[in-house]
Amino acid sequence: MNNQTQVDRMTDFTSREVLTEKEAALFLRRSPRTLERWRAVGQGPPYVKEGGITYLMVDLRAYLRARRVIPNPQANPLRR
Repeated sequence: MNNQTQVDRMTDFTSREVLTEKEAALFLRRSPRTLERWRAVGQGPPYVKEGGITYLMVDLRAYLRARRVIPNPQANPLRR
């Protein structure tokens, strides 16, 4: 799948509330296998286990937001 196809697919599902595991992986830029490993060890975003694994978009966005890093320009010794 080329990058444009991925972007097109992403715009198709980012407005939805519930995503499949593959869609969630694409949104998070991880592999479905990574999401599977995270679930096995109790890490990663919350998920729903109901006839398969799905993810709520609100949880995926919160997961990313919680990992956001805002650099402190005062801590950068290279900046003058």
